Amino acid sequence: MYRKPLIMVLFVALCLTVTAGMSDAKGKGSSGLSAWLTNIQKKISGIMPKKSLEMSTSVAGIRGSKEQARSKLYWKGKKGKESVTEAELTKFKAAVDLALKGDKAASVKELKDFMELYPDSAMIPDAKKTLDMVQAEKKK
Repeated sequence: MYRKPLIMVLFVALCLTVTAGMSDAKGKGSSGLSAWLTNIQKKISGIMPKKSLEMSTSVAGIRGSKEQARSKLYWKGKKGKESVTEAELTKFKAAVDLALKGDKAASVKELKDFMELYPDSAMIPDAKKTLDMVQAEKKK
């Protein structure tokens, strides 16, 4: 008896939330380029090396038998040898900033220059996707 009205109320609520989400997405840009560029800027600022105070470290050892098997040391949360130089980050950030300002032609040129200068960079996948998105937006 109460099942049908309850289902109708839930259906109407679902429709209203989907409609509200669609209107928010239209206001932010339909291509998602600005959202992608903002996300890339956050990623760059997280990678950007911070100037830190000089620290000295020391290593202590314990006497005992020598360890035969050498295991690789790792830092928790670090994925490996994906180091990015400050020059790479600066060049890539300049291209992203140009795209955010609306200068898509200059951004495309900077992204292509970045990929030529640093073909082995860990940022190449992000650069390619950004370049594709900027070129698609430029054609519109």
